[in-house]
Amino acid sequence: MHLSALRHTILRPSKQATLTCSMFGLRVEIRLDDASLVEPVMTCLPPGFSTDTSARIDRTYEFLRTAPGWPGTKQPGSKLTDWFLLADRSLVWQSSNAGALCDRFQEDLELFLAVRARTHAVVHAGVVSWQERAIVIPGRSFSGTTTLVEALIRHGAEYYSDEYAVIDPLGLVSPFPRPLSIRQSAHVYQPCTAEELGAVTGHSPLPVGGIVVTEYQPGSAWQPRQLTPGEAVLALLSNSAAARYQPGFLLKTFGAAVRGAVGLTGPRGDATECYRHLLRQCSSGSR
Repeated sequence: MHLSALRHTILRPSKQATLTCSMFGLRVEIRLDDASLVEPVMTCLPPGFSTDTSARIDRTYEFLRTAPGWPGTKQPGSKLTDWFLLADRSLVWQSSNAGALCDRFQEDLELFLAVRARTHAVVHAGVVSWQERAIVIPGRSFSGTTTLVEALIRHGAEYYSDEYAVIDPLGLVSPFPRPLSIRQSAHVYQPCTAEELGAVTGHSPLPVGGIVVTEYQPGSAWQPRQLTPGEAVLALLSNSAAARYQPGFLLKTFGAAVRGAVGLTGPRGDATECYRHLLRQCSSGSR
């Protein structure tokens, strides 16, 4: 993350602030009613963002105490308790908890980037690095991707992402190292960094060595079949929010990504029982 964006902050006499930054070929402006939110908002921005002085704005976010058309919840003699998050003047979220509002901002921003990114293809996937090649695990939420990523990085793979595979037109995968969301119980998740799990986070774009399409099924043995390059491309495409908006760009990018990579698909049981086989198969199949 480039903290240079802080130097681009415009502070007004009322302690409001405006941040402008560029990411994946898109320019986003963020207006804050309270400059104390600059730091928590900055932590929500994706890795590798930068400042941009161009006039074009692709999306504007506003963190407001009083939003147009929505009166703040204010009692006589008290302060406003609600925050409003707007995206392009439309209400996204309302909360008395600024931290919760920042979480909702991050979700909305990342979805916007996944759909509209101009310079990269964004796939909902876990990613690790093994022997200087990326293993991409596309999948829907609750398919067991996080558990598999956790097992892989606990046993020597480098961590790249638990949420998105960010792929450039050459087919290289960049890190998107948000904390892993580790399930503690049925509805409780704990954010956890790779370092807290004894793992290392990768930093450089890598070619793809493996594309693994799998889902946890209790009692299943890991006996995958190999994907054709076309099937591997379709697996990436089916987990891309931008598939209906820019299919040509995605197909070209994914075609470059799967070139020379092994594709595997099949159900798996416990992640700690299949990770060794998976790493060996991706290592022997890629070139």
